[in-house]
Formats: sequence, structure tokens, C-alpha cells
Amino acid sequence: MFNTNLLLFVLKLATCLTLIASKAVASGENDFIDRIFQGEYDTHNEHRYHVAILQINPNDTTELICGGAIVDSHYVLTAAHCVYGQEKNNLLIRSGWNKNPEKPELEKRIYHKVARIMYPKDYFHSECRSHEHDIAIIKVQRAFDLVDDKNFYKVNLPEYDNDYENYEATLTGFGVEKISIYVNKTSDTASKELKYSQELKYLDTKVIPIEECKLVSPVIVTNGNICTQSQNINGFSCIGDSGGPLVHEGVIIGIRNSHNNQCNHNQPEMFTRVSAYLNFINNVLNQQPSAGISYN
Repeated sequence: MFNTNLLLFVLKLATCLTLIASKAVASGENDFIDRIFQGEYDTHNEHRYHVAILQINPNDTTELICGGAIVDSHYVLTAAHCVYGQEKNNLLIRSGWNKNPEKPELEKRIYHKVARIMYPKDYFHSECRSHEHDIAIIKVQRAFDLVDDKNFYKVNLPEYDNDYENYEATLTGFGVEKISIYVNKTSDTASKELKYSQELKYLDTKVIPIEECKLVSPVIVTNGNICTQSQNINGFSCIGDSGGPLVHEGVIIGIRNSHNNQCNHNQPEMFTRVSAYLNFINNVLNQQPSAGISYN
């Protein structure tokens, strides 16, 4: 009997490998600088669960690499590809107010040092598979003051048995909102300039059935993923939005994956399905050591 699922798997794997080769030859850009174009600004500070994950540079400046969500007083849920290969001393978690202050003395945001990084040992950091088991938890040294609900609150974990298909949901992020391409006519070379949002943005979207996502996605989709609609008139995620939370009525149902769509609004947005990793999350939150978890 002809196995169409196997054929689809092989075709997607071949496509992925072809894209790797073509990108290596044509672009020379860094991988995994993953991605809200358009969207709305969070002017009322409604999404106070969102945090920014910052990388500390050698000159002591910081740059945004990903987003995340507060799930407990010391814990942030994000994507594994955001922290894979990172040392905890090279990261900071920024929480609190949703935009840069007009003056330094008006700073309301809080910066947290990282105590520990944890993700499933099944996570495999590669171009074709980085969206599989793409979930991580960061423990911070300084607790989030969840009593101060004017600046912080945590998201709730989802139900085991709810696929959330056709549910409305919201994605948040500080990612790129404008890409400018500059062409040097003398050398015939092009360069990109990325403008990151200085204020938290949000995007309302809708979860699509997983089988629909499997048919149209350029990569292999598993039941550990959850997808939202493509061609969203409200906007789409971009560089820097990776690791950001997909939330339905205060419940985190997805974490923005890396799957090389490079701000492509023609493809479904892919996330890690949080309900598929509740054992991992509960083991970490309850401080139960597990052989299936990588600790850093």
C-alpha cells in the first residue's frame, strides 16, 4: 500500500535540506535570528506576563534575542532555540513596563539575572528540526513580584486534553517591525537594516487544525506543534518575536518556534504546543530532577 504520509515526510525533509544548501550559498546570514510586523502597541500594559530575553554583548550592551512568559515567581517559559548554547551569565530577563522610558530616571522595568536554563534533552538544534521539542524554562535569581499586578502577572498552563483548534489567541513581542534593504550600486551588494519595536506589540490570531497545518507547512509538523493562520490581516511575527507566548484568555497554549519562515506571512505561524510538555514544565516548577532534562 502506498504510504502518502511517508512520502510527505520525505518531500518536506528534502525541501528543508535544499533550503539549507541554497541559503548557505546565497545568503551567508546567521541562522536562527528568529522573528510583529503590523500588530498593535500594548499601550495599556495589558500583557504584563511578557518578558524580553536579552543577550549581553562583550561591550556590556544588550540586544534582544527572544521573548518569553512568566509562569511562576522565578520561572519564564520560552523556546529552546533561544537559549541553546547560551551561558546563563550572558543572558538577562527584562520584565515590567512595556516600553523604553522617556528618561532614565523614569525606568520602571526590572532586569533579572539568570540562575538556570532547562530544556528537554530531546531538543535537537538543527535547521530542519529546531522546531521539535522547542521549549525551555529559565529560572531567574530575582523573583517576579506577582503581588504587584500593575507590572507583572503570570500566565496559566493549559489543559492536557484541549487542542485549542479554532480558538482566538494573542501573540506578543518586541520583534522587528520594519526591514530596510539597502543596495550598493557600486559593488552590487545589499544590506539589511532591522528596526526593532521599542514598545511591546500584540497580534490577534486564530489557531488552525493541526492536519491543515501539516498539509501546507514547508517543514514536518508534529502533534507537539500548534499553528495559527497565515495571511493574517492583523500582521505576523518577525525577527525577535521567537520564544514569545501565544495566549488564550490568560492561558499559554503555544511558544513561537524557529522554522525559517523569515517573516513570511504566506505560511502558517508555528508554535510549540505547551500542553504536550506539561510533564517537563511541572517537573521543573516542582523542582523534581529528571534524566530527560538538560540543565545549564
